[in-house]
Amino acid sequence: MFDVEEFVEITICESAFRCEGTIHMRNRNSLLIACPAETVPPLQPGMRLQLAQLFGASFYQFETTVLRCQKNYLVVEMQPPQLVDRRSAPRYACTLSISYTLQSSPPHTRSEPPATPKEGLIRDISLGGMSLLIGERAPVGTHLIVEAMLGGEEPTVLLAEALRCKPVEATSEGSPDLPTYQIACRFLHGTPDHEPRLRRYLMNRSAS
Repeated sequence: MFDVEEFVEITICESAFRCEGTIHMRNRNSLLIACPAETVPPLQPGMRLQLAQLFGASFYQFETTVLRCQKNYLVVEMQPPQLVDRRSAPRYACTLSISYTLQSSPPHTRSEPPATPKEGLIRDISLGGMSLLIGERAPVGTHLIVEAMLGGEEPTVLLAEALRCKPVEATSEGSPDLPTYQIACRFLHGTPDHEPRLRRYLMNRSAS
């Protein structure tokens, strides 16, 4: 984690301003991070930052100090990352159309033939998971492959596991002819674009 070419979220502690960057170099004591110059306010040596990163299915962060900065590069002090309980991450209400498929085994095992995608909705989402409305049961432990537009021209693939499943009354978003189920999910290891797109989407929601 927090290694070269990996994505990292940067928060300026004083102002709570957030942006994203890419780690270019790492040694035992420091990180060299590149971030878009046009989106970052002036940084000064000595400023306190919080760095955060998804690593697999876990979320890590640490506070650090700016050692040097030039243009869109900054050098920060390396600190031991701390595991964060993602269940405490803020959830954001939304209405995002999705296509999804269900599998009884983890998606990467490919032990089942591909299923025909069906449509549903994301009703809320956080760093750790999401709540779906779909037209079929997804028993606890079911794995889901969900495609949603979180930004960009291509859908983001989210891999998830069902934690709870309960029937709900038909809504205007769903079909009145089909039963509707609310599925609480946790995210599994994602595709390469899962992490930055999800974090960018949540950052935009928190700023709106």
